[in-house]
Amino acid sequence: MTEQIRQVDDYLQRTHRDAVAALLDVLRIASISTQPDHAGDVHAAARWTADYLNRIGLKSEIWQTAGHPAVFAEKSESANAPTILIYGHHDVQPTGDLSRWSSPPFEPRVDANGRIVARGSADNKGQFFLQILAVEAWLKTAGRLPVNVKFLIEGEEEIGSPNLPGLLRERIDRLRCDLVVVSDTPLWRANRPAISLGTRGITGLEVKITGPNRDLHSGMYGGSVPNPIDVLCRMIAQLHDDRGRVTVPEFYDDVKPIPADLRGEWRRLDAGVQDDARKLDCALVGEDGFNTLERRWLRPTLEFNGITGGYQGPGSNTIVPSTASAKITCRLVPDQDPVKIQNALRDHLKSLAPGGVKVDFIMRKMGSPAYSIDADHPALQAAARVFKEVYGVDPVRIREGVTLPILPAFRSILGAETVLLGFCDPECQAHSFDEFFDSRDLLLGARTAARFFDAISSNHSR
Repeated sequence: MTEQIRQVDDYLQRTHRDAVAALLDVLRIASISTQPDHAGDVHAAARWTADYLNRIGLKSEIWQTAGHPAVFAEKSESANAPTILIYGHHDVQPTGDLSRWSSPPFEPRVDANGRIVARGSADNKGQFFLQILAVEAWLKTAGRLPVNVKFLIEGEEEIGSPNLPGLLRERIDRLRCDLVVVSDTPLWRANRPAISLGTRGITGLEVKITGPNRDLHSGMYGGSVPNPIDVLCRMIAQLHDDRGRVTVPEFYDDVKPIPADLRGEWRRLDAGVQDDARKLDCALVGEDGFNTLERRWLRPTLEFNGITGGYQGPGSNTIVPSTASAKITCRLVPDQDPVKIQNALRDHLKSLAPGGVKVDFIMRKMGSPAYSIDADHPALQAAARVFKEVYGVDPVRIREGVTLPILPAFRSILGAETVLLGFCDPECQAHSFDEFFDSRDLLLGARTAARFFDAISSNHSR
């Protein structure tokens, strides 16, 4: 450890209580991007973030979009230094059922275990804030950074970042960088970091079956007209075979085998996830021939997200419904094309529909390819080193089953790869009640991020 890193560590530890207090401030802002009545709160979160970045010595701006605003800030040290763009989001999910929360979601508290309980604590205010703390520590102790730093903290991630690709293109000259860093993923386990090699992609659609042109009395018409619920259920039941494989033609055409070295590593890790069955109170199932982690990380899936049809109110209404519909999404792996899979799913569903009904589709514009970064990328090697320095253990190599649509956009628009440095507990309950971010991970994450800046600078100067 160099003397400068020791000073950065000391600063972060000395100011940790103040850092927690600052995080509690921004967590009080109900920046729910999905709800129009919280638009002012999303703007307030952007202003808070910009003001904090200004106070620590960066030049920040609020960039307006057609929706919610993004915050940009930068600190340039040298034309010869590498430039890191740190991405995060200041918007949060809705609260859900307030009765499930042990305390109001926008009245943050630190519980007896040191966990900061509030909506957005892990996803993503705590995680982007630790990157800010790392920058602050360098500036307060050394007066400068070992790298050039830019921040892009948006306000629409929880609604799919609809305006972010356009913002990247519009502001490309301001956003050019050598590497993107995102802290919006979890540790492997509490106190065990992970190096993520990528994320899955996504595509989807909604299928609607129409039978009679209105709801009908089931006593008068039942058994003599097609029932859309029955038709839909028969169709979607054929989308998987008995081995758990998706039956859509061409679905697996571009899927590559899982590398043998990863299969070996993940087989050892998989033993640790079998307890999920107990936690979830259900069995762990899926495609034959693959373990749970392989199914989550590097196998494509087809899931039914919602199904509706007929009477949904209290009591009984004995009808043959006019319509039934299902929302379907597919998680994709590297080399699968979202548009190709969406079209193949549509065509297959058409082929499964019997005569006598009308089949309509809503083709969702939500497609995003999977993202992968080379396991030997120098930035991943640097991340592995600093994780071990701070956490005292080697990180495990994983992938994320989730989709981060912005990662392929960073590559295609900015020409930069993305390193995922995640610090929240995997049980943090993001998107659920009592979401939390461990205050110890706020400190450990900031220490790791600060070292990562130095490691990237050292790699660049070699």
